[in-house]
Amino acid sequence: MSSLGDMGRLGLFAKFKPSEQNKGLIVRDIVSGIRIRNSVLFNLLWEYNGALTLHFHAAGEYNNVSDVKTVTDTLGGLFDSLLQTTKSTSSVGNRD
Repeated sequence: MSSLGDMGRLGLFAKFKPSEQNKGLIVRDIVSGIRIRNSVLFNLLWEYNGALTLHFHAAGEYNNVSDVKTVTDTLGGLFDSLLQTTKSTSSVGNRD
């Protein structure tokens, strides 16, 4: 996994963010693409405009749909667990 980091802090698109209430050009999302020719399932990670993006890249001759689904399902389960843990931890001190 690699990280492009916080695209907001980079500042390249600051004046085009939807949160800036622009009347002209608005960049709502950023997409990255690379050509990959090895057996590694590669991921780029970045944050832009309040959203965390994980963009997977895989060489078709080495990885199939099942391989990519296994990785994305595993990460999805991990994120679900983290969100449930965060939700239950934050509600521990809240008693009405």
